Amino acid sequence: MRNELGNKYERWTVIAYSHYNERHRSAYWLCRCTCGNVKKVNANSLRAGTSKSCGCIQKEIAALLGKRKGKEHASWRGGKITDGHGYTKIKAEGHKRADKWGYVREHILVMEKMLGRSLNNDECVHHCNGDKSDNRPYNLRLFATSGKHTAYHFELRRQ
Repeated sequence: MRNELGNKYERWTVIAYSHYNERHRSAYWLCRCTCGNVKKVNANSLRAGTSKSCGCIQKEIAALLGKRKGKEHASWRGGKITDGHGYTKIKAEGHKRADKWGYVREHILVMEKMLGRSLNNDECVHHCNGDKSDNRPYNLRLFATSGKHTAYHFELRRQ
């Protein structure tokens, strides 16, 4: 076992020996991060550079990235995305159907514009040609309830 006392690794400074773990076959050292936190760190992680800090580096990076929102964010694509189900979503923060990131499915916004009002919670928009990304007005049909929309699909399968 190598004496690591006083050595510096990234943001860690080794301040005391902690213990030896038979299962991991490694020594653990008590280390102080530059931010002041003290933790037990695996000696192999220190030497390999896989443990750089107590986690404060990741927190600093997250804080920096979090400040860049909207058009300033690196992954900004004009406020238009495609979700995992194939629907196109538009940035519309404050909309009653917006998700936690402020996006609303485009077909809902198109139908609301056509109607000149917001959709009721019960109303459901259907894509006539089955293409969830085709949000042209003539490809959309409004159903009063999701149950009527489901019944319509059931009838289509029976034909």
